[in-house]
Order: sequence, then C-alpha cells, then structure tokens
Amino acid sequence: MELKLIQATLDTYEPAEEVTLTQEASEETIVPDYCPDIERIVSAQGHVFLHSRDAAKGEVEGSVRVCVLYTAEGEDAIRKLELSIPFSAQGEGETAECAYLSAQTELEALESRLLNPRKLSTRCTLVTHMTGYRKTCLPLSSDVEAEDGLCVEKKTSEKSVTLLRQIADKDLVFSDVLTLSPAREGAEELLDSRVSAEVNETKTLGNKLLFRGLFRVSLLYRTGSGALAAASAELPFSQVIEVGEIGENAQVTVETDVTGVDIQLDRAEDEGRTIPVTIYYHVLALLREKEELTFLTDLYSTAYPTNYRAIPLTVDARCERIERRRTVREVLETEAEAESVLSASAECGCVRVRGDELCTSVRVRALYRDADGSCRCARRRIEVTCPTEGAEGAILRARADCPEEVQWTINEQGIEVRFAVDFTACCCTRERTACIEEATLDVNAPRGAAVPSLVLRRFAAGDTLWETAKRYGTTVEAILAANRIEGEDEIEEETLLLVPAIR
Repeated sequence: MELKLIQATLDTYEPAEEVTLTQEASEETIVPDYCPDIERIVSAQGHVFLHSRDAAKGEVEGSVRVCVLYTAEGEDAIRKLELSIPFSAQGEGETAECAYLSAQTELEALESRLLNPRKLSTRCTLVTHMTGYRKTCLPLSSDVEAEDGLCVEKKTSEKSVTLLRQIADKDLVFSDVLTLSPAREGAEELLDSRVSAEVNETKTLGNKLLFRGLFRVSLLYRTGSGALAAASAELPFSQVIEVGEIGENAQVTVETDVTGVDIQLDRAEDEGRTIPVTIYYHVLALLREKEELTFLTDLYSTAYPTNYRAIPLTVDARCERIERRRTVREVLETEAEAESVLSASAECGCVRVRGDELCTSVRVRALYRDADGSCRCARRRIEVTCPTEGAEGAILRARADCPEEVQWTINEQGIEVRFAVDFTACCCTRERTACIEEATLDVNAPRGAAVPSLVLRRFAAGDTLWETAKRYGTTVEAILAANRIEGEDEIEEETLLLVPAIR
C-alpha cells in the first residue's frame, strides 16, 4: 500500500539578488579644427544610454553622451562640443545565466576640464544596478491519496499567491515632430536635450500587451539672434508587444529605458520651429497573476510510522503598486550673483531602498547669466527620500522621475528651485511555507499495542491540537470528542486534555 501525492509544478520567474557595480570611465577629446579655441567651460552634462543587455553573461554595454557648453576666445556666444564615452559592466554569480536582465546605470559624477585650449579631459563615475530573472519550476503537493486502512491524517494550507508568470522584452523606436510655439523664436542650433519615459496605462488582450505612455523631451537651443532658450514637450506613445496567453486581470509592470536619441533641426523649415525627434527605447514587461493555491504541509498515519520530506517554498503573497510624490524646494548656490536664469533641469538617479524609505539622488542644474552677461552654471545633487509605510520586509523595485518643469526664483542666497519627484514602486510581500515533496509509510512495522490507550496532557502556551494528535498517534477529532469540546479556540492554557489512542 502506497501513498500518492497530488503534485504539480508552478512555472514562474524568480528575481536574483541585485548586484551594484561602480566604475570610472574617462576620455580625452581634441577640439575639431573648425572650432575656435576654448576659453572657458560653462557646463558639462552627461546622459547615460544602455545599448545592450546580455542576460546569459549578466553584462550590459552602453555609453555616456556628454554635452560640453563653452565659450570661445573673443566670443560671447555659447558653443557646444559633444563626445561619447563607452562603458560595459558585468555582474558575477547572481546575474549570470539568467533569462532576462533588468539594469539601470546612473551618472554619479561627471567632470570635464581643459588640458589646453584645444584639448579637454572628461571623467565620470558610473553606478550600475542589475537584477536577473531565472525561470523556475516550483514543486507543489496539494493533497494526498491513501487507502482507508493506512489511517492517514493530512494538513493543508490555503494561500493566495502572486506568481511572476511571464517576462517579455523588446527594443523599439519612436518618431515624432516637436513643434515650437509661434510665440517663441526659432532654433538656430540645438545645444542639449534630455528625454525621459513614463508608462501610465497597460492592458492585456489574449497574447498581446498594450501599453501607453509619455516621452518628456527637454531642449536647450540657441536662437537666430544668439540668445539661449529652453523648450519642453510631452510626446504620447503607444505600443503592442507579444506575450504568452495571460488573463486580463494580470498585474503588469513595464520598465522603459531610453537607449538612444536623435534630435535634429529640420533645415528645410526656415524658422527653426520644426524639430524631428527619434527615440530608441527598451521595454521589459513583468506579468504577474494572482492564484489561490493549496499546499500539503504535514501528514502522518495513526497506524504506521511515517517518513516524509518537506521543502521550504518562498512565494509572493501579494504585489502592489506604490506611487508617491515628494515636492522639493532647495537653493542652488551661485559663484556670481544671478541676473537671469536661462534654463533649469532636474534628473533622477536610481532608487535605493534604505530601511523603510526609498531614496534617490537628483542632479539639479541651472544655467544663468551674471551681472556682466557671462553664462554660468549652478549645480547640486539633492537626496530625496520617500517613506514606504506598510512595506516592511517586502521586496521593492522602484523608479523615480521628475515629471514637471523645474520652477525657479532668484533670491539673495542664489537660485531657489522647486520641483516634484514621483516614486513608483512594485512592492512584493514574500511568505515562506513548507510543502511536502515525498512521503512513505513503514507498513512492516505497525504501531504496537503498547501505545497507551489514554494520555492526560496539559495544554500549554504554543500547543496545537494537530501537533498533539500527531505526537500521540491519534486524531484531532478524537481529542475533541473525548473532551466534549467543539473547537480548539475553546481550550484555555493549562487545561488538562484527555488524549485517546487510535487502535
């Protein structure tokens, strides 16, 4: 006579432990012959683009696009010099041999300095955060079948779990036209650009995933009259990618990363107000489904010795989306008194989990003119935190974005900036449960007649009827009947219980 476990496997993805890598990269750049000598560097702004992700190797490759604004000898106008610094980062252990790889690289520091009027050196510090996802088959025993003569007692647990059923990723391209307002003077030359992405709507239809969002594009340009101007726009986008068959109530998280930008003036348009925009981006979609599962957590026989092996399973009990907004108001110190502000920007770095709060470092920059008309730059890194009430012990994957234009005011201390930071997090609460993997009965050594027919036991704190019945080879129902009680909640501590044997 054998026991037969009712078993199944759950196909899911498990995130590996996040790996953080810090590295430095540098580049020396020669000023092109058609450009005059550099007199002074006004500012250097860097933008990180990840071009490829190799999940099998746990490796990412990308580049830092650096835009250096400077003044030339004998000129008041601002000129630009663009350069690109390639980099790669490879994790070890946890990120290797994964099916998918989620990665973010932030620019922790950037410095560009003159070696001579025709040559400059640029150095940057990069921090890459990588998380790999592995395909996993979780064994699950939900019940046991046994003949009545085996006298098997079983214990099951009902749990609501959220499983990461599918992951899909794809490289995509978006094209649109940004049109400057007629009230603005047209652009003669683009000096710098910044693009961020946000997905605000998702929907599953059979094996299709539809998502919509916004690209926020910010431009710094020089007008035909030589003045500096800034403009921004929100460009809506929508896209469909194929996934496996999944229910309409699936919980979907879409991570969007800009991998490249091509923004050029339309030279066929005389006034410089039409600006074609091409954005290259990568999406990683995580699709979760909520299921009600039954776990076989314990069993024994009142007739035969029982041997079994239980394995610990860790599952996501629930996954919730957390959205928080923090409003920041700080002052940027200036090296000279500001007469006017030309542009102001704020860019969020990666989000770190610190205790019960989220934290990101925001790079804030303001270009301004002093009383002499010289163009200067004020910059500062501002740490912004966000509490995560009720997320203790949960796994958080979060991102931050500055969705609105930076507001500014000139005062005696410098330039006061005001902006909002939106935190978006996927909060997964994990629970650990035991599940029986295999079980056998020793039918050749039945419980002997020497088992006491009745035991008197004091019910102490922490005791359960199940453990008591299992210890003495009886059943919970027999203990309840012998003591003339209906349920375990009627038993008080220090109560003497009659524990009858099952023959």
